[in-house]
Amino acid sequence: MNRNLNSLAAALLLGAAAAAQAASSIVTFQVDMSVQVGNGTFVPGVNHVSAGTVNDTTNPNGDVETYKFYNSRNGQWDDGAVNNSGKNRAGRLPSTSGGKVVLPVVFFGDAGPQVNNPITFQVDMAQQINTGAFDPNVHSVYARGTFNGWGLSFLLVNDPSILRTNIGGLVTSNVYVGTYDVPSGTNSSPQFKYALDPGGSWENPASTNQVGGGNGNRFFVQTGDLAGQVLPVVDFNDTPYSAVVTNDVTFQVDMSAQIAAGRFNPDAGHTVEVRGSFNGWGAGTCLLTNNPAPNANLYSTVVRIIDSKGTLESYKFEYNNMAANYESSRPKLTTPDDGPNNYNRIFNLTTTLGHPVSTVLAPVLFSDAQATDYLLTDVLVTFTVNMNGAVGSEGHVFDPTADTLWVNGEFANYNGQVGGWYPWQNPTAPEPAPPQYQMIENPPGSGIYSNTITVPKGTPLAFAYVYGMDIAISNNIFVAPYPDEPHIGDRHRVVRSTAGGPYALTPDVWGYTYSEPLFSPYAKDAGFLTIGPVSGGSTPVSWLGRPGAHLQSAPGLRGPWTDHANTDGATWTAGIASTNGLLSVTNWPATGQTHFRLVKP
Repeated sequence: MNRNLNSLAAALLLGAAAAAQAASSIVTFQVDMSVQVGNGTFVPGVNHVSAGTVNDTTNPNGDVETYKFYNSRNGQWDDGAVNNSGKNRAGRLPSTSGGKVVLPVVFFGDAGPQVNNPITFQVDMAQQINTGAFDPNVHSVYARGTFNGWGLSFLLVNDPSILRTNIGGLVTSNVYVGTYDVPSGTNSSPQFKYALDPGGSWENPASTNQVGGGNGNRFFVQTGDLAGQVLPVVDFNDTPYSAVVTNDVTFQVDMSAQIAAGRFNPDAGHTVEVRGSFNGWGAGTCLLTNNPAPNANLYSTVVRIIDSKGTLESYKFEYNNMAANYESSRPKLTTPDDGPNNYNRIFNLTTTLGHPVSTVLAPVLFSDAQATDYLLTDVLVTFTVNMNGAVGSEGHVFDPTADTLWVNGEFANYNGQVGGWYPWQNPTAPEPAPPQYQMIENPPGSGIYSNTITVPKGTPLAFAYVYGMDIAISNNIFVAPYPDEPHIGDRHRVVRSTAGGPYALTPDVWGYTYSEPLFSPYAKDAGFLTIGPVSGGSTPVSWLGRPGAHLQSAPGLRGPWTDHANTDGATWTAGIASTNGLLSVTNWPATGQTHFRLVKP
């Protein structure tokens, strides 16, 4: 009993220290570490546990807060088998400013007592029937979530006794209900969505009801109440019954960059489609086709959307090259977007009632990316990492005489898929790591590991990667490394020059993450263009280059500007090593006043 109290006290002290100001509300986090104390993976007073929060100072009143706990002993997050299958925990902030919320005590990793309570799910399908998206004679509606592997086991059926009064006084009885036993960790927060079948249409709840992380899921807190819970009735998509409009919407996406990079090949049967709130983000329902002229790489389709008047529709383009590839989850340059965490493109339905309206959306580049944002040829890249004193997140000290070291990343092209990481260690389906990605100690005994790897065409210039150990243990059934660097997130480095010999990345140190800046429309100051003082009749100029960007000069700010295409990273090699990779340098003749800028056409 004392052990439980001690471990909980440590967590409560943390909760007080980690109380976060969010929308003028105070949030207290609580976690029970008794299981970890018992098995020696957490020592109160020596180790600490902390809560990771998202936007804890900016979320509005009543918004959903997501978080996890982190154990400093072994560098582990509390990802439990039934705690959302590794997803974040969730709680709701008070609805008014100045309120306080004490989140319920959870067991780290859901390692404590488990519960299995009946949960009643309820969703009103009135507006989906009104728009024709849901036909009770054709479709079924399900609750799909972490508790059932996002499968089709929780069927809901109409309960005609539940009546709801809608706009204009119209009464409907379109609420679908189902009660199922849901296994979970005590006070964990299972995630779920309502979805239709056939067609695989998922709802997209309002942002105030979504758990963060880019999935748009709902959640509830699984208490120890054996009588279970009846979740409130919600509208599918959080869209109540209202008048509808019909829009024939033309979607257009230019696939030129993806084709040039070898990521999309229509001759190989690759397809491109648009998915969005209007089709439940379902696959294969809105395929795009190209026209031979004037741009054979421009794909388009017309989709009839019948939805509520003034609805804000969200969408992304996606192409399939043996795997689904969505547009990036970062701000969009050419269209409005819905912001974090998805950055989906958005538009409003025209609100004319009574007849279909034609809406033509302007063509956009897939992910707003140009061809020069990818490697357009195979490039040899040298990786180097210092392993002296390296310790894995599980506490294992790297043994150079027995263990091996590997690198994994977007360059791996696993199973021929551009951008596909190879599988990490998996005890149930062991698969060897590709031998070309093993790091070799050079020179022997130095603790410095390196390897020169072919990074293939189509890899982003700024690509993600991480190192992992393959630990030698007796009866080792693993045949691949484990991503056990004790840090959060991947590294991102930039191939700044594709000319000459192998490009050497800045050496890494085990356990330290670093992301190099990349000059682009998203980061116009990331070129670090610097003009030094005149010396010996010349002006030193330095910049963080990249393929697809080059210098321009002019006698004044008004121009005229002269291109210096030879400074493009596709051909330029002159520079010095820096923390951010190759720092391009040149000496410019000091003849009169000269202005410089870095451009990416």
